[in-house]
Amino acid sequence: MEQEIPPENFVLSYLSSESLQIETITAFDLADLSTARMKPVRIPRNFRGQKHKLGYYWFSKSRIHIKYESRLELFAYQLLDFDPNVRKILPQPLVINFFDGDREYHHIPDILCERKDLPNLLIDVKPKKFVTTERNQIAFKFTEMTCSYAGWDYEVWSEPRRSLYYNLRLLASYRRPPIYCDLITPKLVSHCQEQARSIEDLIGAFDKPYFARPVLFHLLWKQILTINLQDPIQDTSIVSYSRHDLHG
Repeated sequence: MEQEIPPENFVLSYLSSESLQIETITAFDLADLSTARMKPVRIPRNFRGQKHKLGYYWFSKSRIHIKYESRLELFAYQLLDFDPNVRKILPQPLVINFFDGDREYHHIPDILCERKDLPNLLIDVKPKKFVTTERNQIAFKFTEMTCSYAGWDYEVWSEPRRSLYYNLRLLASYRRPPIYCDLITPKLVSHCQEQARSIEDLIGAFDKPYFARPVLFHLLWKQILTINLQDPIQDTSIVSYSRHDLHG
């Protein structure tokens, strides 16, 4: 990292969920700030001629709808929802104002993530073609410095491998428990505990495989069962038991 900027050169603002007022803090104060005390400082808006696709994603961990403003941001929500270490997320969590010499900069990171037994993670989601622009490189550098003062982690996310993108999008559509989930789950898990099996073999063991497939994909989403997400999911893909607690 280049020369560090003193912490007093950073002024951070967030929207308090209690007072609904903008609160100003230092970079060090971030260490004690939780998403429960914050609301998004910015809400994506629709506008004429926009190229991004906006929508809402139902974040299953928090059971709330979160607005996204691009397909890449939607993928980031799905990946965080899938991650067992993630507790909750907050989009557009704060404004980072920083001063470098006589120049002042402003940046709003995309996602704040609270994790189990890990530091908070602040994420910027940017397409690869925009990551190397001078403006974004400056914003990333100062955001990383801010996180280092707070003891947080910081990452920049771009487009994933194509197969991972489509596999996760498929599994995310089964994040809600499907019909007959409680009845079918024990048999699917038992088969995988015996040995790893293909999707075709697993659902073929049921009289009504069209009920078994959604339950299988839900168990893959919950990571009770596992599959290689780096290759396209198909009926010949091998499913294994992940040893996760069924009731966890």
